[in-house]
Amino acid sequence: MTAREILASVFGYVALLLWSFQLLPQAIKFYRTKTIDGLSGPMLALWAIWSPFFSAYAIYSDLAIPLLIQPNLFGFFATVCFVQLNYYATRAKQVAEGKPRTGVGRPVIAVMLLVVLLIGLGGLEAGLYFATEKASHTGTQGFVTFMGIAPTLLILIGFFPLYHEMITTQSVDGISVPFICMDIAGGVFSVLALGLRPPPFDGLNAGSYIAVAALDCGVLVLIWFIRWRAGKHGLHASADADAEVGAAAVQEEGQVDAGQTATRANVKGDARDREVELHAVALGRESKSDDDPSRRDQEGNDGQSRDPGTLPPTAAAAAAV
Repeated sequence: MTAREILASVFGYVALLLWSFQLLPQAIKFYRTKTIDGLSGPMLALWAIWSPFFSAYAIYSDLAIPLLIQPNLFGFFATVCFVQLNYYATRAKQVAEGKPRTGVGRPVIAVMLLVVLLIGLGGLEAGLYFATEKASHTGTQGFVTFMGIAPTLLILIGFFPLYHEMITTQSVDGISVPFICMDIAGGVFSVLALGLRPPPFDGLNAGSYIAVAALDCGVLVLIWFIRWRAGKHGLHASADADAEVGAAAVQEEGQVDAGQTATRANVKGDARDREVELHAVALGRESKSDDDPSRRDQEGNDGQSRDPGTLPPTAAAAAAV
């Protein structure tokens, strides 16, 4: 084995680890967060269907063993993520509507669906491989070419629902960034592994890897932009809210000051009114006492009692002494 072939195998195994398991972080994030925002079900379905098409053509093309295992692992995790997405979406809807868990919302049904889908995809891969071999032996090159192009088309079409979901919802909380980064790196190493193989260069297989890497880069840029935009709007909203709170506080403080001033004025006014009322009562009492005849008679009697000339003899003698 030449150094070129060894290097091709090394790159192929690195691509196997990266490009095949890149959906594992996504599956783990689904399980931990139960969040599916931003990720597209049709994309995962198309990626799962991509696996038997690419695997069948890879077996027919006699690619390196890592590149044969790679699409099957990718298809497995794509199917797992597809079932997870439908399970959590159905469960969230049933909980929101207060309904009991039924259908895919039940774990047992979800697992059964996963098994059925994997068996169906495995059968499709075997059927496509034998169909490609037969078409090659019978000289039907059109079908063989279609099998080489179909995986690239499925990958390309699969990204459109993802981009549409991200743009329309403006939410990327459910997307795993490590998954996207691993997908890009796996595509790059897969292309390097193909380039180091003896000529001719397999452009059809390389097309799938290049398409994945390029579109994943676009996803990363869109994720960054949506998060940056959400953060910017969040800062503006926070500033506006702070301004509204400050204005409300100033207004409330002004109202409090005005209320306190009015209260003090009312208290002073009440005190003046009370003082005037008391003064009027006092004047009324004095006027009443001046007009009372009995009181004047009493005062006259008191004056006579104080006059010694009018006292009885004994009392007058005592007074004279």
